[in-house]
Amino acid sequence: MKVADLGIMVLNAAHGVEVGTELIWEYKEKFGLPGIFVINQCDHEKADFDATLEQATARFGSRLIPFQYPLNPGKGFNAIIDALRMVMYEFPADGGKPVKKDIPAAEMEKAKALHNTIVEAAAENDDSLMERFFETGTLEESELADGLRKGIANQQLFPVFCASATANKGTGRIMGFINDVCPSPADRPAAKTSQGDLVISTSGPSVLFIYKTFSEPKVGRVSYFKVYSGKVKSGDELINNANRGHERINQLYVSNGKIRETVDELCAGDLGVMVKLRDSHTNNTLSIKGNDIEIDRIPFPEP
Repeated sequence: MKVADLGIMVLNAAHGVEVGTELIWEYKEKFGLPGIFVINQCDHEKADFDATLEQATARFGSRLIPFQYPLNPGKGFNAIIDALRMVMYEFPADGGKPVKKDIPAAEMEKAKALHNTIVEAAAENDDSLMERFFETGTLEESELADGLRKGIANQQLFPVFCASATANKGTGRIMGFINDVCPSPADRPAAKTSQGDLVISTSGPSVLFIYKTFSEPKVGRVSYFKVYSGKVKSGDELINNANRGHERINQLYVSNGKIRETVDELCAGDLGVMVKLRDSHTNNTLSIKGNDIEIDRIPFPEP
């Protein structure tokens, strides 16, 4: 299935930046991956969004830009100020779909300052945005989308959101932003391979990279992969460029959690699942015969 090509760095509003966060950041920097930050558990009794954001910015740099902040973090958390859309989201007690409201007057100055920061970050990639902002005094998210998408793809900015995942407060907005604004695989720089750069395109040679494998009872080896180029179909025969072994693709799946659905074809940028490969493992690259490409990245360690 098509997904945005980025990582999501989740911070705990009560604990701030932890060792695991720093390890993931170092890994992300090593492989040049774009990302967004989510400060979660804003409903924790010890939640401190501002302190967590300050700590993250001190550790990871000024490229972190808050797109939101909680109006009332802590046990009563039920409202988010969205500086991108310049609106307040107020949630019911049990979470779910929020009600859009005007930003309170007491928060308007802070929200406007954050909005201007977002516009400036987007305008670094599109001068026409800045001109329009000066003319109208505001910009819609749709107008900002291209500039933000380029900035995120090039790691010039890392949006920061807030949420309570268990209470389903703020998660829908984050998913919407990922779907509407964040870069797709086609927006990302070309992948590094043993033969140079590989542009993500459905018209290119068929190349896929296995980023995770595990053994499942009654099924055998399950391989999760990303299609970096071309198309992969059921019945295709590919070459493992690490051991030169042949792998016939009997069935292709897309995964939604533990549920796998059969598909006939996957294209560049898609994530898929295969089962019962003969001799292919995590970090192996499969491609069509005569195309000895190996992807120069290791997205996940062998479990």
